[in-house]
Parts: sequence; C-alpha cells; structure tokens
Amino acid sequence: MIPDRKHNKYAETAYNSELLPYLTEEDVPETGKQFLGKSLPFGHTKIETIPHYIYDTESPSSVNADEARSDEEVQKEMDRSKIKIDMKWDHRCIRYDTINNWSQFIVMLNLFTKYSIPIIFFFATIAALILAISTNSKHVTIESMIESVFQLTLFPVVPFVISWLIMKLPAHWWIKSSKGAQWELNRETGMVSIFDYKSKEYKETKKPTVFSRPFYEFEAIIYQVPNRHGGHQETLALRHRKTGNSMDFSCFSLELREKEWIQFWHYIQNYMDISKPLPDTPNFEICRDYDPTTFAYDEKINRNPRFWRNMSEESYENHRKMSLYQEDINPNAYPCIIMERVRQSKAIA
Repeated sequence: MIPDRKHNKYAETAYNSELLPYLTEEDVPETGKQFLGKSLPFGHTKIETIPHYIYDTESPSSVNADEARSDEEVQKEMDRSKIKIDMKWDHRCIRYDTINNWSQFIVMLNLFTKYSIPIIFFFATIAALILAISTNSKHVTIESMIESVFQLTLFPVVPFVISWLIMKLPAHWWIKSSKGAQWELNRETGMVSIFDYKSKEYKETKKPTVFSRPFYEFEAIIYQVPNRHGGHQETLALRHRKTGNSMDFSCFSLELREKEWIQFWHYIQNYMDISKPLPDTPNFEICRDYDPTTFAYDEKINRNPRFWRNMSEESYENHRKMSLYQEDINPNAYPCIIMERVRQSKAIA
C-alpha cells in the first residue's frame, strides 16, 4: 500500500536530538534508583543499528506484496474482514493494539495443543509398550494398546480440534481488539501517547483517557519479567519521569536479551529523531519518500529506492544473519543527552 503524501510535515513538537528545548529538572527529573531496572541514556545512536528482531518481522517478498496492493484493495480487504485492530508501523507512527483475552486464549490453546499432541502420543506409546512387556499378559493385545494410546492422546486432540475449527471461521468472528490502541510513538509530532481504558472517563464515554507527552520526557528502562520457562527475561519499557506512566515493548518479543533491547532502544530513538532518516529496514522502504529527512538523506547518498524490494531471499537471509554480529552497545559509555541538556539549561539560568 502506497502511503498518503499529505502526511509529510513535522510538528513543532517533533523530537530532534540536535535541537533539544530548554529543559529543567522539573521537566525531566532524574529518577535514579526510584524504579527497579536499568535506565538507558538518550542519544549517541548510529543509524545503522538495527536489532536482529526487526529482520524477522519483514522480508522482501512481504514488502513487495504490500506494495502491490492499492489503497482501494486494502480498504476493501479491511471492510470485508471487519477486523478492527488499531495497529500501524510507518513513517508517521508506531501504534500498538492487541487482541482481547478470548482471542489470545484461542491462539494459545491452538499452539499448546498442536505441539503437545505428538509429545503425548510418543510418551503414551512408550508407556503402553512398557506396560505390555512388564505384565507379560495374553490379555494385552495390539488393539488394547492402541485404545490406551488413543485415550491418552484424546485429551489434547479435542481442544486442538475445537480451536482449529474456531480459527477456520471468518476472522472477525473471533479476532477482536482488546479495546483499542494501547500506545503510540509518533515521529511527526514527537509525542508518546498511552491509552487508558480503566479510567472513569472510559466507563462513561467509552473513550480512553490519553496520556500524551514529548518523547524526551520518558526514560527507557530494561527490567525483568517472568517467562514461560519459570525463569526471568528482560524487556524494555518507557516510563514518564514525572508521573510514572509507562508502556512496554514486551508485546514484540520476550526472547530478546539485554544487548538486543539496547539495540532496540537505539532503533526507537532513530525512528523518533527527525534529525535522522528512518531506520533502513524493509517495512519502511515504501514510505521513505514521504518522510522529509529520510527523503533528503536518500537523495544525498543516492540510495537505491528498491534496495530491499529487489533483494533475493537468500541475500536477505545473509543480512539477517549478519545482524546477529553487530557490535554490542555499552550504555554506560556515553552521557544521556537529555540530562546533559538539563545541566546546560541550569547553567544558563
């Protein structure tokens, strides 16, 4: 889908790491150890920093498929599917929505039972063979062994079939948005918006309370959350320094290590920073011309406008593998430009 050229201007509030506004300690208080987790500094990013995770979300073939569809085709598809998931990832904003608990339960039930069936079948067969050998009874027949294995395997098969049948229904019958967008990072305005659906306002008007503040007022924090193996895994969150309102990126992955989250934080900063071009990844290629800074940068370096779209899947896979060997970023090696700006503003005052 080709983006709309109307949305190609930055607001005065857009985040520019080279032109930070006058900031006071009241605007962006230094939280220190007030919150659990490791605080990551702003600034000193490299435009070539692309976390490995990003390469797993897109490919040349998927981008070409998106480009081939016209706006009318996309709109017809959305109307036909009737799925109202408020998500976006383009030159204007990154907006995240999630499916509701029922939809998540169906997906997780399908995945869990799908992979548990062969495991249970294997162990049920082994158990039946051991039982037959240990009892050495003439009453243990092939038919009785098959029946035992079938009964044991039936437990995960039934929910799998039910979830599989539900997922074969029209998508809009079972895929529902939780309530709406959860958060948004807007490059054009430089604002971070968090949508609250638990407020009194939402209960009365069915419209979420929107907390929207400039990107530089937030602090990036890596903290630990429980994982599915009973241990802990790192994830990244943005927390507003003054109010404590927060959003996290665990929706993207719970498999990333700390160094990958640090790379992801640099990727997010580069995305929001209008002094830098959009990150050079497949998903942004079809809209690079619609972002002023990116357009100027691409013209300056004479970038091939179809660099990713003309790439073979084999070459793309090599790019993906090479991303695993990016130089580690040491967050303690440089000062936070936001807190540096606060100190500069204090000195001026």
